[in-house]
Amino acid sequence: MVRKFAFCCIFIFFLGITLHAQNTELPRPQIASSEIGIKSNLLYNATTTFNLGTEFRIASRWTLDFSANYNPWTFSDNKKIKHIAIQPEFRYWICEPFNKHFIGIHGHYAYYNAGNIKLPLNIYPTLQDHRF
Repeated sequence: MVRKFAFCCIFIFFLGITLHAQNTELPRPQIASSEIGIKSNLLYNATTTFNLGTEFRIASRWTLDFSANYNPWTFSDNKKIKHIAIQPEFRYWICEPFNKHFIGIHGHYAYYNAGNIKLPLNIYPTLQDHRF
């Protein structure tokens, strides 16, 4: 009992201590803000959809984002989620481009061919019998 109490006291004592090996501040290099960004969506990759996006800085707080997605595959039993989609977006960055929060407006165009698919929770049951 005494050992457990001593261990708890020592543990609580060391829990509140912060140790520093060196306490000197090194100068941080100044990094210029990005002018272009290239990105991909991992969730789309998991659904076998090719995707690529790029974002350009067009003003001090404005960027133009352009994303494209393409899925050409037909799966077994003629299951399809074929589509091609593009999405341009203008973004106004509140702090600085490519950092923290933004307000954006975008357009979306998609051409798709989906059918013979059973979705969970019986969402869109007509996908099993019809092609869209």
